[in-house]
Amino acid sequence: MKIVTKNAVYIEKEDIYFMIQYLDIIPFSIIQASKNNNCKSTNNFIKITEPDAIKFLIKQSWLPNYNALKDLSLDQITYIGYEYVSKETIILNAILNELEASNNKNELHNYISRRRKLDYYMISLKSIINVITGIEKLSLPEELEVTSNSNKITNLMRKIFRKK
Repeated sequence: MKIVTKNAVYIEKEDIYFMIQYLDIIPFSIIQASKNNNCKSTNNFIKITEPDAIKFLIKQSWLPNYNALKDLSLDQITYIGYEYVSKETIILNAILNELEASNNKNELHNYISRRRKLDYYMISLKSIINVITGIEKLSLPEELEVTSNSNKITNLMRKIFRKK
């Protein structure tokens, strides 16, 4: 998952590893940032500030944006996931039909790449749902303020009962 802010994009290390393995082109600054932050980071997020890399990451629709989803209901998130999967399935079927007709290796590569991204999207979306429902804990970078409704309520309850 990614977290898009005004001047940066935070991306999980495992997302960078996925990109290195399965994408043909990645801005070098993303790889460099992951190497530079490898030992310093106390969580799984790498801060990307290079403008070209930010634009690249924002365009990656297969990588869900946590900020865009964190305050939505589970039904809304499910609908967004369904819409994305439906759209990608139509594209994958078209590529598969073209592949069967032409036996083109480029179409095969395109199909496999899109299929992997779709699978990764579903895994990432499931992780976001697990964070929102409290099944998983998300360790956010220190500089990011948590503003989801559930965390606001939790913080308010802590203040009321003075528990830390």
